[in-house]
Amino acid sequence: MTDAPLTQNPPPPVSPPAGWYPDAGDPQALRWWDGSGWTAETRAVSAPTHVGQQPAVSPFAAGSPVADGQVNADRRQGWAPWMIAVVISAVVVVLAIGAWVALSLVASPQFSAEQRAAQDSVAKADVSTLAVAIATYWIDGTGMPAVTQSGDRYSVDGAVIDYTSSPNVVLGGATGSSSVDWCVYVTNPEGDIAVTGYQYSAMRGLEAGHC
Repeated sequence: MTDAPLTQNPPPPVSPPAGWYPDAGDPQALRWWDGSGWTAETRAVSAPTHVGQQPAVSPFAAGSPVADGQVNADRRQGWAPWMIAVVISAVVVVLAIGAWVALSLVASPQFSAEQRAAQDSVAKADVSTLAVAIATYWIDGTGMPAVTQSGDRYSVDGAVIDYTSSPNVVLGGATGSSSVDWCVYVTNPEGDIAVTGYQYSAMRGLEAGHC
């Protein structure tokens, strides 16, 4: 666990319990939510959980206020700025990583381990963005929405997401029938773990694999 400078990290939508959650400023890090606000403590997504620490969970997991539908009209209105901040953060991260990958490919005709790791990162950024859109749909939606990809754009329930998909990342599919069991995954043939896929589910959050 490290003490990193406290960024302008937006709070979870409906005050979930204390625990580790994805850091909006770094897709490869988790930040500690103490139940009322973000702290300066972060750790890598792959770091082991120690005694006395809560494991990383999805803010949309079963039993949370969001999954149980405990969101009133006033709080729903407060989601828009948070969603916009998450999408903007993801776009900035993807653009930075994409530029680095492009420069690396010019210098070397073969993918190195670092380049494959970068391809994994853009896959995680894409699936996390899709997860935000699906979770937003479930605030008022009924029935699993159609999740599609056309060119460099993703759509959820027919609505195009304001986000350009990363090169090489392909939508694998989406499953589920309610706000507590949905899952979406993507693959990236140029990645390492992403060759098989990265998934984001309401129950488990972000992890390697596919639905």
